[in-house]
Amino acid sequence: MLFNSHPSTLSSDGDRYALRVSHDPGTFVIEAYGELDAHASRRMESLIERGESTSADRVLVDLSGVDFMAIAGMKVLADAEARSCANGQRLVLLRAPDHVHSAIERVGIAARLRFLD
Repeated sequence: MLFNSHPSTLSSDGDRYALRVSHDPGTFVIEAYGELDAHASRRMESLIERGESTSADRVLVDLSGVDFMAIAGMKVLADAEARSCANGQRLVLLRAPDHVHSAIERVGIAARLRFLD
């Protein structure tokens, strides 16, 4: 975890995925782990929208623990980026492992997303 704050939620579906939320005064953090299928992607979308509704300067989605991302997850990121462009570029991402990032690149959205690393 990036910050020394207490996680406010931990959502999971068996052992397939987990979404952990924490925040410090300026950053709302969503850490994603495991397989982001359509169901997990809907949960992630809700958490991103929750982060967008806060006064945080940025919404950080950490994809470094993601093993698989369905197209639904990529659409969630693309839609969140579109909203971010309209509200001050608040969305930033930590890169997924190479095999997942390659899939994001093949879909054609990687160039539009802001990655910290």
